[in-house]
Amino acid sequence: MNLYEMTGATAVLYDMLLNDEIDEQIFNDTVEGMGAIEKVEGYCQIISEMNGDSAKLKTEIDRLTAKKKHIDNRVTWLKTQLLNFYNANGGEKIKAGTFTVSARKSEYVDIPDASLIPKKYLKVKTEPDKTAIKDALKHGLKVKGAAISTRESVQIK
Repeated sequence: MNLYEMTGATAVLYDMLLNDEIDEQIFNDTVEGMGAIEKVEGYCQIISEMNGDSAKLKTEIDRLTAKKKHIDNRVTWLKTQLLNFYNANGGEKIKAGTFTVSARKSEYVDIPDASLIPKKYLKVKTEPDKTAIKDALKHGLKVKGAAISTRESVQIK
């Protein structure tokens, strides 16, 4: 389905939802002008269209992320080549047009095997195990600070 297959009112709603500054009154008036079945179908069409848009955007994000990684790797490679050239030429500052190339030393901690690090040097991230908590609550146990809540969501088939 695409925008051209939506009814006029549904297409207007779709456009409003994509607009960052949605006028709620106009949106509500447009929805009110639709019949109940047309309203439900319109909402389903919009949700379907937006899910498709979201999937397309995810694909584009993945493509751009891969491209960014490739560019970042090329920058790293070029900097390595530049450092090698710098060192091969005696490690003196190099003026090249509007750029000046030099090097500096810095320290960092290299950890090839984190399992060998003593516990006192480890950061431990703790977070609630929601699966275990839910299981305990369902079996009648009390877990301080937790409760099972019910959430309702719509399913479209």
